[in-house]
Formats: sequence, structure tokens, C-alpha cells
Amino acid sequence: MTKVLLFDFFGVLYDGREVNLELLDFLGKLKGKYELAILTSSYYAVNDPEMKKELDKVFTKYFFTKDLELSKEDAQCYAQVARELSVKPTEILFVDDWRKRIKAAREAGCETIFFKDNENFFNDYPRL
Repeated sequence: MTKVLLFDFFGVLYDGREVNLELLDFLGKLKGKYELAILTSSYYAVNDPEMKKELDKVFTKYFFTKDLELSKEDAQCYAQVARELSVKPTEILFVDDWRKRIKAAREAGCETIFFKDNENFFNDYPRL
């Protein structure tokens, strides 16, 4: 059973110009049903005051690869996030737009969705 929705930041929640407000709005409706978290190497972008204000409306946890000292392409990264959230990797759904990261998350035991666009995510999400 999925307890945590874990999202990559760059390419999923932010395209380099603007926040994916459609996705954030959708995820805001899931707050309380799941713990919502971000796993990113984009420390400065996520901590921009205006960006953080939008993200904090939805997300309760932030994990930075720099702090974890692990790459998102390493299955141990997802195992570490699971430990810090006190869940099993199998209870995490990870969403990312890079296949190598999706592969690593699956190796750790996480459910995954390869993010192409919002429509893709909205179609894949109900299967979980």
C-alpha cells in the first residue's frame, strides 16, 4: 500500500521556467491521504522563497541528494529516504522524468511512474 508520493523536482514539478501548478493543485487534493515529499539535487531552486511558498502548500518533506550523499541513480538513495520516512521502499511511489532514476527506485522496491507530462501522470496514477 502506497503511503508516500515522492517527486523529483526539475522536469516534473518545475520545467526551468515555472512551477507545474496543474500538478501541484492535483497533489494538494491528496494531502492527508499520502505523505508528499520531494527528492532533488536542486537545493537552491527549491529553497527560493517564492518557490518554497508554493511547494510548502503541498509537500511536507524535502530530501536533497547532497545531504543524503547519494545519487538518485543509486537504489540506496531510495532505501535511505524510506528509512528517514519510517516506511518500506514498497510503500513509496516515486515520480521522475529520467529512466535511470526510475530503474534505481524500482531496484530499491519502490513503485514508479515515468513522468512525461501531466496527462501521462493523471492516466497512470489511478492504477496504484
